[in-house]
Amino acid sequence: MNTYVGRAGDHIAAAALHRLGVQSAISNQDGFDIAIFLNEKSYRLEVKAASGVYSGNNNKFTFTTNTGSRVKTKLKKADCDIVCLVALPTRTCLFKHISEITAKNTRLRCSIFTIENETRSWIETMEMLE
Repeated sequence: MNTYVGRAGDHIAAAALHRLGVQSAISNQDGFDIAIFLNEKSYRLEVKAASGVYSGNNNKFTFTTNTGSRVKTKLKKADCDIVCLVALPTRTCLFKHISEITAKNTRLRCSIFTIENETRSWIETMEMLE
């Protein structure tokens, strides 16, 4: 993925968190993309952005939910607490607890990327962190 797609995803995710009333800061270091501060706790958020729908994906966004340059491994708890999947064409996000990431690639229907589902996914992710 090119750097511009990744940075755009970071900013859309940060804007979504701001809309949800969550204090956050975009990280400028390797590891995770956004630090979240909530109820006197901090969480690491990894952003994965999809810039479009590619042929053969049946109206699904595909996110590379892995880490590593040569050997790809699925994201895990050591990497982050929360994953934010950003659909750049709609400028919307879905939040997932790291335990919900089960593969190196995650494919989700385009139609589920709505503001309502963005909020719902945040609430559900927060419940899983408690």
